[in-house]
Amino acid sequence: MLPDYPSLKDRMMKERVAAFEREMNASMPIVSKFKKIRFHEGHAYSLERTDGVIETQEFLTIKEPVVISAQLDFDQTVSQVNQRMTSLAQDMATHMERVFASNFERVTAEVGNAINANGAPFTLELYLDALDRIDVEFDSFGFPIWPILSGHPATLEALRREFERFRSSSQLRDRAEAIVRKKREEWRVRESSRRLVN
Repeated sequence: MLPDYPSLKDRMMKERVAAFEREMNASMPIVSKFKKIRFHEGHAYSLERTDGVIETQEFLTIKEPVVISAQLDFDQTVSQVNQRMTSLAQDMATHMERVFASNFERVTAEVGNAINANGAPFTLELYLDALDRIDVEFDSFGFPIWPILSGHPATLEALRREFERFRSSSQLRDRAEAIVRKKREEWRVRESSRRLVN
């Protein structure tokens, strides 16, 4: 009878899963920030959007075979498994980011929050227009929790320069402060009228 090492296998599996999750999170900078909920059964889930629409979606299946040759020695096998798992984590992260981007575009268009700049460069005016259309949450100290801006690394310098315009333009600062006041009041009304779960 061949020996079995359940505790060793369990420890190795936990280490592999943790490394897989770390690689995935490093490869999906937006989706990794989201709160995660584990579902143990079922084929679909429902959620209520902030516009009141209840949406039901089936879970996506993402699968990829992992084939390791039985002819390799132990060190080569471990090395191949590590390389394959890293590649799988990156592929899965890329797929999840694409699914998120696709759903994000669809939902923002449905609720009327989409802003099409028609190829024009990013400006603070466009950014403030976008903030004016969305719900903004506030922390326990009353500070706004701003949405995450994402973009290609090549655009980061242009974004930084554009945001520096806040320092020189009192008109932009006044408009931003007016939006914050409006959003704080909208948030206060939402919080005071939301339904509580039993």
